Amino acid sequence: MDDLISRQAAIDAIWDGINMDIYTREVKEILEELPTAEPKSGKWVLTADGYRCTRCNHKAQTTGLPMYCPNCGAKMEGE
Repeated sequence: MDDLISRQAAIDAIWDGINMDIYTREVKEILEELPTAEPKSGKWVLTADGYRCTRCNHKAQTTGLPMYCPNCGAKMEGE
């Protein structure tokens, strides 16, 4: 999950390496339209049969809850 990059960071990194005399503003407009992956978040909720992820309903061990759901990859924001 740490490999995600924001749209603006990607644009800045690309534009830092581009010679503006060669490329046009149209390229920047295309880059700004690119979709980005929004990080998923969820919570571990205690149910009758243990903790479950609010995103995918994955059941987790009752001790040592991970920071990310091993099933859907959501970052757990709390218990």
